[in-house]
Amino acid sequence: MKILLLHAPSKIKISRTDRCQVDTKDFTLAMCFPPINLMYLGAISKRLGHETTIVDAPFEGISQKGCIEVLDQGFDYVVSNLSVQTLEDDLYILKHAKQKGAKTISFGYISMIDDIDLIKKYPFIDFIIRGEPEISFEEILKGIPLEKIKGITASNGNKIIRNDDREFNMDLNYLPFPARDLIKNHIYTDPANGKPFTTIQDSRGCNFKCTFCLSRMMNGEKIRYMSVNNVVDEIQSCVTDFNISRFFFRGDTFTADKGWVLDLCREITIRGLKIIWYCNSRVNTIDREMLKTMKEAGCKAITYGIESGNDEILRYIKKDITKEQALNAIRFTKEAGILTWTCYILGLPRDTEETIDETVRFSKEVDSDLIDYHRYLPFPGTEAYEQEQCKIDPSIIKKMINKAYIGYYLRPRIIGRHINNFFFNADSISDFFGVCKAGSTVTKRLVRRYINNLGLTQK
Repeated sequence: MKILLLHAPSKIKISRTDRCQVDTKDFTLAMCFPPINLMYLGAISKRLGHETTIVDAPFEGISQKGCIEVLDQGFDYVVSNLSVQTLEDDLYILKHAKQKGAKTISFGYISMIDDIDLIKKYPFIDFIIRGEPEISFEEILKGIPLEKIKGITASNGNKIIRNDDREFNMDLNYLPFPARDLIKNHIYTDPANGKPFTTIQDSRGCNFKCTFCLSRMMNGEKIRYMSVNNVVDEIQSCVTDFNISRFFFRGDTFTADKGWVLDLCREITIRGLKIIWYCNSRVNTIDREMLKTMKEAGCKAITYGIESGNDEILRYIKKDITKEQALNAIRFTKEAGILTWTCYILGLPRDTEETIDETVRFSKEVDSDLIDYHRYLPFPGTEAYEQEQCKIDPSIIKKMINKAYIGYYLRPRIIGRHINNFFFNADSISDFFGVCKAGSTVTKRLVRRYINNLGLTQK
């Protein structure tokens, strides 16, 4: 069979990771992650012997017209990862796929929470996979009877079938390596220097209880790890087969299990892998020993989700961290020689202009090397969606975000630090020019925010 795995053309480019569905233009640096969910499905399809194509249309620059021309190749199945922000565009392509004779499959967050309404309203969707897609997708391709496939909602004539939920796959080593041979690896680059980079799915799930996050809903309340050997084997394959030596570990909290992290870092070092990598962490799951070992194994930067600088807001969203922990984590990380990147969400439940100002002031006290301020998006199905919402007009929050970015990055100490960290410490001439390009991107985005604020002020 011919299988097409698709991120449809859309008006915005979003990161379609499970927990962070953010427009890429809202990041400090242009983040362009490989479509790893599609790549896992691609590897499974190939393992079953099918002719498989992956199209990541937003990042490949493929228009709706171009995508419909791809559909003209004639596919037996077209699979699309749906998101809230791009739903209209995603459905447009699925409708055309159905008209051209394909069976259509959707998965992703919106498919999980609104499956019955979706399949009733849009009869051109044949299958909806709820939760982790890999095993259900494999069983569909194997032709297992619909009523026996857990985790799917399907249209069968005039009847809608909604089977029991599928349990989370506890053995992530069951998954084949993502099919990197099916994507255009050269378009996914490290935003700091433009070199090829990829993501590694080191774990799934989160045992913390942040009310606004999709992770627990999508991947469960228990962290499930790939084995250390499996992760390092995949890294080695990327280096050897694809000439990729820069990585982002995609686990929601890479540092949750200290023993696993130390074992992974030691294995990277033992194998002599000269790689550069980044990861996510919480501020309360890190210590100096772990940071030192991570640095020795090639860790270049860590992203910390701090979210708010107001103690009451932190308690209300169940972040389960303190401001002191945030300050210490950033200090320890800098001492280890690792770059720090912090994220804050403005407009959280119960946020006011005063608490947002407090968050912005605290972010300057934390003083990370890079920073992102995101506008809160209320996702149905999360606890935060039912909480007392922020009453500030979204246009005011947008203005506050723009002002926060400008106020943060135009401080002399930050400008001086970036000149030292990114320019004088570039590893090579090519890195230097890559950093210059990244610096240009940041500058353009700050100018755009300044201009946007002028426009908002004029209104």
